[in-house]
Amino acid sequence: MWVLTSLFCCLHFWTMNPVERIKRLNDYIALHPSSTAFARLAEAHADKDELSRALKLLERGLREHPSYLPAHILRARYLLQKNQPFKAEEALREALAVDPANLPALRMLLGLETRREAAGRGVTARKLAALDSADPLARKVLSEETKPASPFTTRSVAELYESQGYLTEAIRIYRELALKKPDDAEIAAKIKELQGRVDGTKTQ
Repeated sequence: MWVLTSLFCCLHFWTMNPVERIKRLNDYIALHPSSTAFARLAEAHADKDELSRALKLLERGLREHPSYLPAHILRARYLLQKNQPFKAEEALREALAVDPANLPALRMLLGLETRREAAGRGVTARKLAALDSADPLARKVLSEETKPASPFTTRSVAELYESQGYLTEAIRIYRELALKKPDDAEIAAKIKELQGRVDGTKTQ
């Protein structure tokens, strides 16, 4: 939970501009160095578009308070704003290690996994659906998982596409296979290999 003090609860504090909030928070932290107010200070810096400063404050604070969930969520949010989705995923997984049933973290993580078509997104979708069966993204991911597989969605067809140079089509089929077998390391490795080849051909 957030720190509940007269400073943070008063309406006047939230109407201050970021510079005033930063000063008040620094004064408070100087008196209470072991408090979790570092997250509020990070928010104030983020409101000034100082995301790098905010992230440093969160990372330093989390070393002392590794179970402070709001700081993990903020860190993920700011990493996304800095276009660092993989680091944001790591921050969300750290948040879920603290609270596996945290809905905001699960929703953010599923959004990121869906965007990059991660093989394990079905696992996250099932966890989210168990807590919120009406979540639209979780329902969408799970409905895609239950679609009957095309007779052409096989490794043999993927290998045929690869041999003929249709790497994008091969990747598409391997990804469909990965949805059914998210723990198959061989499929995951093949997707990574083919994606690397596609990216390589694009840069030539």
